[in-house]
Amino acid sequence: MDRLRERIEQLVPVSDTLWEEIVSRSKKVKLKTGEVLVPFGSVNRFSYFLLSGSCVCSQASKSGKTRVIWFYFHDLFEFFGTPDSLFNGEPTKYELRAFTNCEIIKIHRSSIDELVAADKNFNDFFIRRILFDYITVFEARSYLLTYTSSEFLEYISDKYPLIIERIPAKYIADFIGVTPEWYSKLKKELNSNKS
Repeated sequence: MDRLRERIEQLVPVSDTLWEEIVSRSKKVKLKTGEVLVPFGSVNRFSYFLLSGSCVCSQASKSGKTRVIWFYFHDLFEFFGTPDSLFNGEPTKYELRAFTNCEIIKIHRSSIDELVAADKNFNDFFIRRILFDYITVFEARSYLLTYTSSEFLEYISDKYPLIIERIPAKYIADFIGVTPEWYSKLKKELNSNKS
């Protein structure tokens, strides 16, 4: 739990009273590799913080084919959830799955709302966190749509090297929208250009 407090305090001061409220409203969850945290179509009103491990977010097409759309690590993009359910109470279009063994803190949306209403610092933190995540994901998805596969891989490699370092090739290939073989070729080209 100390990591969560440290991450919040990077943006705003956290009083002992606020921290006690956060802890009392939070629950730790452990997942094994491959275990689903949030299934497609569920109504999920929780927000999550990764203490350790990593998760992958997928979305399903109308035909039922799934595609990886984002990654979360305990040291990068560690705050996450399913925004359609979290904010709108709708059945989610996303699946969250543990990519490695994970330890996660979860907190219900109603508790977040109460903390936001009761504490200005927590409100500031929540808004800043939402904006950061929105801007980050929007930028990455914009580049995914406008860059070539090679340009996008270079962007991800430069901006978020942990994705390249920690995620198996088949998941990155799915994320980029290419075959694993094509991804392998792109990665070789990228590495030779950096040498």
